[in-house]
Amino acid sequence: MKNDLILFDRGYPSKDFIAYLEGSKIKYLMRMKKKPMKEVNEAKRTDQVIEMNVKGKTISACILRLVLDSGEEEVLITNLLDENLSMEEFKVLYFKRWGTGVSS
Repeated sequence: MKNDLILFDRGYPSKDFIAYLEGSKIKYLMRMKKKPMKEVNEAKRTDQVIEMNVKGKTISACILRLVLDSGEEEVLITNLLDENLSMEEFKVLYFKRWGTGVSS
């Protein structure tokens, strides 16, 4: 699983789940709900690293704000902090969760 990346839709994100993935050294990319966590709401840039405190541990994650072809904003969270991926590459990666191309 060293090079695996798990893609999650918006029903999954929670601080506890993200802490579990981090503790298990699992790479993830997931879509956030419309009203995400406080730390996500405070991240206003299109590509911003945040820190979350989960049960006494500090976890870093990257918030990505993507604008879809429809004009709708999609908010993603990932622990791919050291990767040199563009916003477009993250968009393509995320939409692979359904086995299709980039959505409009």
